[in-house]
Formats: sequence, C-alpha cells, structure tokens
Amino acid sequence: MLQMYALALLFFTANSVLTVIFPLQGAEHGFREGEIGVIMGLYMFVCMVLRPWAGQMIAKYSVMTIMKWLLAGHAAALLL
Repeated sequence: MLQMYALALLFFTANSVLTVIFPLQGAEHGFREGEIGVIMGLYMFVCMVLRPWAGQMIAKYSVMTIMKWLLAGHAAALLL
C-alpha cells in the first residue's frame, strides 16, 4: 500500500508541475496568452475525455501498472 501511495504522490505532483510548467515555457517561447489558454484547455479536455478509458485500463490491468505508465508519460512531457 505504501508503494501505491508513493506512486500516487509522484503522479499528482508531476501533473501539478506540468500544468504550471507548460504555460511558463509557452510564454518563454513566444506563445500569446490565448494560445497558451487553448493548449491548456485541450490538455484538460483530453484528460477528461480519456478518464473513462483509463478506468477500463485499470480494470483490465492493475492500478500500479497504469499509474507507472502515466507517471512515465508525465516525466517524458516534463523532460521535453
């Protein structure tokens, strides 16, 4: 159970950092506020749309497996 808590903590920390880093990096690279808003809106929309699919993947595999893949995806996005 501790491993799951640690994984959830890392995942939600990475998600929070990502929602702050993307707009800052976008502004630094010359994106206007409207463009950054569209990017963040699409990010949130995709997260909302994929949530039922993620639930099905968790039911099919396991919470730990899906959380590890999601955390790896967030880490890759932060490194980009």
